[in-house]
Amino acid sequence: MIRRAWLLLLAVAVLAAAAPAAAEKQPKALPVNKLYEIREMLEKSMALQQKALQMLDDREAARKMVFDAYVPLRAAHARMVIHMSHRKVQFPTYDVAYKQIQDARDRLLGARSALAYPLTHVIKGETVEVITQKNIAECTRLINFVLVTTF
Repeated sequence: MIRRAWLLLLAVAVLAAAAPAAAEKQPKALPVNKLYEIREMLEKSMALQQKALQMLDDREAARKMVFDAYVPLRAAHARMVIHMSHRKVQFPTYDVAYKQIQDARDRLLGARSALAYPLTHVIKGETVEVITQKNIAECTRLINFVLVTTF
């Protein structure tokens, strides 16, 4: 009888020790305010992109402004990666939004690279100014799509 009690006590102790370890392994859901942070970063990037478009006359300032617009976009993209790894519920639009933001990042980097040349320089039949405007316009469109559908 005493032996059974010891075995039962040992089993309860083992189960009690394993329960917190199992609970720690489950990822915690990202708080809602983190989603608002992602939205704010995307909106900040869009505002800086518009400033960059207005500054195209000064190529170096526009190039710096495009990179300044890229930084919050990159941060928002990184937060999306963190959020994707912690989510418990699958959002069908979130995966699409992730790819759209990656494409927007590529567009901004393309605009920045194009601004390394003089504005009148021609690349594949278009001037650098036109390429930059197209890349930033497409980036803005992609971010708007993500803001409307996901955040």
